Amino acid sequence: MKNEYEFNGMAVEILGGNKGDYSIVHPNDDVNMGQSTNDVVPTAGKMTTIRLLVNLRVQMQDAVPISLGQEFQAYSDSVMRNIGRLDAAIEEMRTVNMGGTAIGTGINADEEYISKIIPALNSVSKMDLRHAGDLIDSTQNLDPFVTVSGIVKACAVTLSKIANDLRLMSSGPRTGFGEITLPARQNGSSIMPGKVNPVIPEVVNQVAFNVVGNDMTIALAADNDMLDRDVYYSRSH
Repeated sequence: MKNEYEFNGMAVEILGGNKGDYSIVHPNDDVNMGQSTNDVVPTAGKMTTIRLLVNLRVQMQDAVPISLGQEFQAYSDSVMRNIGRLDAAIEEMRTVNMGGTAIGTGINADEEYISKIIPALNSVSKMDLRHAGDLIDSTQNLDPFVTVSGIVKACAVTLSKIANDLRLMSSGPRTGFGEITLPARQNGSSIMPGKVNPVIPEVVNQVAFNVVGNDMTIALAADNDMLDRDVYYSRSH
């Protein structure tokens, strides 16, 4: 993640100067005016999370067919339940602490900036962001990210369980269940040319394992931040 000094260097070069020439653009007075990493980073993180959750939700809606009867109806119901959770997660991410600056009190920020920054962000992002009721709390505590991560983990576990079922039902046909046939996505083994590997369900399992690991990282990062400094969260992202 770039800091104010890196952005300052980019701005200076664009304006025809050399990096380090603060007479053209100053990292504190111009680039970082009225802002702090303690409100910018969590707000940017929440905006990014909204974009990712919207894409995740859309992809999941058609993830499981329901034409195989009650078993697949159950899969459909579980996916729809997770879509509802993702919708709730998006709503939680809309509350941001932008304008609170370093510790949530709005220190060094103009009152007009504080009142106009959220409408300006909404004009650009179309995300319907809103100020947290308590900017100090929103700056100190990053538990909303833990909540969203848990929701994404629950979704991943659900999909991984479905993938496990598909692998089991497609096993065989002579020494397994053989109840369904998964379409071949790659060539089989060189010594077992007729073997169809369940590569898509296996990839779903692997992605789920990664999501579960990320959830633990996010939980520990939010837990170990102290007072107004979100050093672990900022660096873990």
